[in-house]
Amino acid sequence: MKKLFTVLLSVILFNAVNAQGWQIMNSGGIATYNYVQFTDANTGYTGGLFSSVFKTTDGGVTWNKLNIPGSFGATAIYFTDSQNGYAVGLLGLIIKTTDGGNTWESHPYQFLSVLVSVYFPVPDTGYIGGGGGLILKSTNAGRNWYSTVSGDTNSIYSVYFTNAVTGYAVGGHGTILKTTDGGSTWVHQVSGTTLTFMSVKFPSKDTGYIAGANTAMEKDTGVILRTTNGGATWVATGASDTTRYGGLFFLNARTGYAVGTDGVILQTTDAGAHWNKQKSGVSVGLSSVFFSDNKTGYVVGGGETILKTTSGGTGIFNPSPVRQLTIIPNPASSRILIKSQQSAPAVQDHLSFAIYDMCGRDLIRGQVSGAGTMIDIQSLPAGVYYIRLTGDEIPVIGKFIKE
Repeated sequence: MKKLFTVLLSVILFNAVNAQGWQIMNSGGIATYNYVQFTDANTGYTGGLFSSVFKTTDGGVTWNKLNIPGSFGATAIYFTDSQNGYAVGLLGLIIKTTDGGNTWESHPYQFLSVLVSVYFPVPDTGYIGGGGGLILKSTNAGRNWYSTVSGDTNSIYSVYFTNAVTGYAVGGHGTILKTTDGGSTWVHQVSGTTLTFMSVKFPSKDTGYIAGANTAMEKDTGVILRTTNGGATWVATGASDTTRYGGLFFLNARTGYAVGTDGVILQTTDAGAHWNKQKSGVSVGLSSVFFSDNKTGYVVGGGETILKTTSGGTGIFNPSPVRQLTIIPNPASSRILIKSQQSAPAVQDHLSFAIYDMCGRDLIRGQVSGAGTMIDIQSLPAGVYYIRLTGDEIPVIGKFIKE
């Protein structure tokens, strides 16, 4: 007998975190979001490899997919202001927007390289890190790129500059590189570890932090290093060494955040001497963190997870109505009936649905009506599919099988 399949994934996770200061804005997909950046209080971008670039203009309540060149999505983005931004990815993908992501033009690197990080210390001068120790530089706002000599063969996962000429690049096998001449030369610094470094941030000229991870999936090992002398020495801070750390963000010299595996969000308020764990309400790996002001922050990661706080990660949110999604029958061969109920009847329903395959391709869209909506799925090949309801503050994700 075909069974009833009730989906409460996003809602359950949201309620669990509701009293902890982090609100789930999105969860339950199949892609991983690797980056998040906001250019003002309401406008931000996220996405990842094998996904796309998504934009919000309402503080993360809704996210709209942007049309970008390339079939693999972007591995990293960086906006220098509200209109001008860059995205990089596989096969030497380098794209630029000058209108806030509405359109993108390609400036690909000449070789089919894996590009994974991008940073612009000043509007016209930027750097890109990639596989095999590749560090690219542009001095004309991304129109042309040339390779600097890093002197390293490990992948570069993060680049950060403290001013126009002084910068750091970190990557695989404990690689830390520093330049003081705008990338003309890079000098190796001693990390004391062979972990893979995923993020580097300097909240002040000489004080910086690096987040590291053991990339062997069976080993949960990580580290957060700190320097107070411009990288001459790096020492481990008091963060847990059982988490693979992926992202860092610092509000100032004393207050910062780190995110990693198993939904870990850490906060320090004493320049890394101690790290306090915040309850994220999720167990997926978290990749990136960004704060648009001292209290409002965003975290993204696996399962298309997007988290938001307006209290620095502490405090209490007002509970939102709980939505339940029911899919009948499941498995199904020709049609499915979806029913959606809200715990607060006074809330008006203006919902739409979208059906995706396991690769994230958008296949069927429509509006949700009344007590139930019948969807014809005869055109879909047999397999597993996701259905996503949007219109509320918190999207709801369901899954069904087409026979």
